[in-house]
Amino acid sequence: MRNRMLGKLGFVEDVSHLPTEPERLCMKFLPRGAFDLHNWDDVHPRASLILKHIRGEDGLALMPPGGWPAEKITQFGEWVNDGAPKRRGEAYSAFFRAIDGQTEYHDAYGAKDGLEDLGPFYGAFFGPVLLQGVWFEYIKVVPSTPILRKRKLALWEDVKKTSLIPVIREGLLKIDDWLCSLVANHFEASGQLDSDALLDAFAAFGADVLPVDDDRVARVMALGNPKDRRLVNDFAKYHRMDTRALWFFWFGHIQCVISVLQGATTHHDETRMALLAAIFVGQTTDTAYRLGSNGKTRPAYTGDQGRGNILATARLLLADSGSAIAEMEELYLFWAGSIAPSDA
Repeated sequence: MRNRMLGKLGFVEDVSHLPTEPERLCMKFLPRGAFDLHNWDDVHPRASLILKHIRGEDGLALMPPGGWPAEKITQFGEWVNDGAPKRRGEAYSAFFRAIDGQTEYHDAYGAKDGLEDLGPFYGAFFGPVLLQGVWFEYIKVVPSTPILRKRKLALWEDVKKTSLIPVIREGLLKIDDWLCSLVANHFEASGQLDSDALLDAFAAFGADVLPVDDDRVARVMALGNPKDRRLVNDFAKYHRMDTRALWFFWFGHIQCVISVLQGATTHHDETRMALLAAIFVGQTTDTAYRLGSNGKTRPAYTGDQGRGNILATARLLLADSGSAIAEMEELYLFWAGSIAPSDA
């Protein structure tokens, strides 16, 4: 695993202004291979190649002609080395830290930061009744025969009925509202959701390369329990999922919310779809690239082209909840070993 993201440089905050307007126009209107140096979506997949050009490495033409000042080259190189993120790592960490404060680390943040205790709402659906109950039984079924297809459909009807139990429905929608509002607070500007930054944040989270969180460690230590499991192996220091299975529980929550809403239009619809695509990015990045991963995913999501394929697929899923749900369900079957990726 490469070095953790330092969190010091982001394209939006630090890198987008490095190319001058004449340099941008020169690249934007090339007869072939034109792209926009002020656009992260254009620069990100070419970042390593651009760095070689501005250094004049590997026999490539020095670009721009005459070269850049050393400090610009250094800054761009540091950003590429950190994974070419759209935003600074700290901006991404702040989002996941806010989730931590309402979940596993509520005792360290909670009342100290004026946070509502959402534990009872999580408990309503996360326990043995829904997500670890009938939904889990549903997602495990491989519909490879007519009987199993009927079994899966019957289980889905059970999932829908269970989701509508008042206390479970309340919990599902309460957490949905909180999580979607959190996304808006961290990834919206002028009323527009920056889905690229959200996907990038989840890629960093899935790869376990977000900045170290010393403040969270200090908060856990202040609780006065030196045997706190969150201090073992510096667990509290890093942003990461406790287990890859939690990606699927997270996905299952959104799947059940969509079912509960039954097609009703809400002000969170765009955000919920973006979250679903982001969870896909986090899960596939985790499975394919994080140290210790079991590597059980689609072959297209691994190797040199894998990260690009993950991002391209995620963008297709942004406006298609049905495809996103189907993809995550099948990825679970790969991950669980129920079917082999080569069979799909």
